[in-house]
Amino acid sequence: MQNKVAGRRTGQASRGRHITQRRSKQERLIDIIRVVTANGPLRRTHILYKANLTWGELKEDLDALEKVGAIKMIENREGIFYRSTEVGLELLDHSSRIVTILTGTAPKL
Repeated sequence: MQNKVAGRRTGQASRGRHITQRRSKQERLIDIIRVVTANGPLRRTHILYKANLTWGELKEDLDALEKVGAIKMIENREGIFYRSTEVGLELLDHSSRIVTILTGTAPKL
C-alpha cells in the first residue's frame, strides 16, 4: 500500500517528476504560458492550481512574463485575467522545439 500526500502517491508528481525534483524557473514560466494558452484567459487562482505553483512563485512569474510581453493582464468588471500574447506563443514553440531536439520526443501540451 502506498502513502498518499495531498491526493498524490508519494514519490510522484505531475508530468512524471519526482516530488523531490523541483522545476527550474524557466520550466515554471513555460508551464504558465502553456496553461494560459491551453485554457484561454484565466484568473490567477486557476493558473496557480493548473501550473502547480505557490502564491509567491505565481506572483513573481506572472510579473516576469508580463515584463517580457509573453502574457497580458486583462482587467474587467469580472476580475483580473491573463492571456498569452504572440511573444508567449513563440516562446512556447521554441521551448517545444528544444525539448524535441534534446529528447527526441514531442512534449505534452
